[in-house]
Amino acid sequence: MVNKEPFGRLPDGREATRYVLAGPGITVGVVDLGAAVQSVWVPDAHGVWADVALGYGSAAGYADDGVLMGATVGPIANRVAGAVLEVAGRTCRLAANEGPNCNHTDTSASALWKRVWDAEEGPDSVTFSTVAEDGEWGLPGRRTFSVAYSIAGPGALSVRWRVETDRPTFCNLTNHAYLNLDGHGAGSVLGHRLTLACPAFTPADAQSLPTGEVVPVEGTPFDFTGGKALGVGVDDPCDQVAWGRGFDRNLAVGGWAPDGRLRPVARLEGESGRVLELSTTLPGVQLYTGNWLDVAGAKDGASYGPRSGVALEPQYFPDTPHHPAFPVPVCDEGQPYDEGAVYAFSVTRP
Repeated sequence: MVNKEPFGRLPDGREATRYVLAGPGITVGVVDLGAAVQSVWVPDAHGVWADVALGYGSAAGYADDGVLMGATVGPIANRVAGAVLEVAGRTCRLAANEGPNCNHTDTSASALWKRVWDAEEGPDSVTFSTVAEDGEWGLPGRRTFSVAYSIAGPGALSVRWRVETDRPTFCNLTNHAYLNLDGHGAGSVLGHRLTLACPAFTPADAQSLPTGEVVPVEGTPFDFTGGKALGVGVDDPCDQVAWGRGFDRNLAVGGWAPDGRLRPVARLEGESGRVLELSTTLPGVQLYTGNWLDVAGAKDGASYGPRSGVALEPQYFPDTPHHPAFPVPVCDEGQPYDEGAVYAFSVTRP
């Protein structure tokens, strides 16, 4: 079941709409502004429902959002060194918005997360779409972006990212939801227990640019293969943690292949007993413990400080165009970019 409701007006006069998808054990709010996840209501083991997604209560909050709360990020999520890349022999120059480098492609009014997308409703889904012309953001191809949100079973939200183009281009989309399984305003997530099916990670320099290595997590703070609390290692003095003020690195999904299969990648357990199990078709996941969060005036009067939410962002590896050994996304005429993830919520029994 899908319900539609006004979500407020942006300073430039555009109006946003919120779509509420309801299924057994889950109710999700998504908005056409930024094709964003605005709320995720799920019960705990005692049947008490809470919204576990950080976000704002109206469009105005998202208009000035600097932390991409729940947003669809692209066309190239994460970093590109020197804000330049090659696509089919063509040099493409992106916006240098993080020193000389590019992070998340664009921060202008045309950014994907600042657009009001078109929406098409289904019985238990909504698909947002928007078009970028050839050369927009410095990238080739007239591209149609779509993000489909649907209820995928009891407690489960499916997200599908698709990009169609009329010529070779580069893309790497993700969702930037911050989650707190104890409730979006509950404070620190460092007591959450995380297990990752990720035997390796991609080290980066002080500018968060990958070195090109894929290094085993064993013996590092990024080893979540056996499960541990997020607070274990989040203040480790090693450069890979300290440079980001906490966890903020891409990890490689174990056993990944470019076959479009959903693979289990993460299990997150809150102190409330709520559990998230994340599966994705993508080869990497960015673990970010919200180290730079400083948000006042969020929904329900909440404020979000550092580490009050954790983002698990399925993705291709950062700066892939400069590292031939990294998995490469396909996006060409007749070969659309088509990736997905499922966020399945459940509970541990008391």
